[in-house]
Amino acid sequence: FSAKRTSSNFTSGSTGDPVIFNTELHDYTGNYNTTSGQFTVPLSSTYSFATNISFDGTTSARLVAVSIVASTGGVLASSYIGSAVNGTDEWNDVAVSLNVASAALVKGETVEVLQL
Repeated sequence: FSAKRTSSNFTSGSTGDPVIFNTELHDYTGNYNTTSGQFTVPLSSTYSFATNISFDGTTSARLVAVSIVASTGGVLASSYIGSAVNGTDEWNDVAVSLNVASAALVKGETVEVLQL
């Protein structure tokens, strides 16, 4: 599957909120949910995932942490930017790219991107 976010900017309400990519570019087996942001593994196999997320600077300081998480396998990839993003100037914008080259997953397991 491939999905992107086309609605308003993502705003985290609390730690662990899923980043929901609300528009599918393709999903041949119908396993990505644009409402929950979860991919449900259709067959036990090895999968790869990649995501790119950009965060605009804000008027209040925040730390940026993003993870790709499997329901039973835990964190597959994670990025933590330890300096606070503070200010609306473009140099306060942050881009995060995560890649999972190989993850052995079981049928029915879910995978999602979380902003921590």
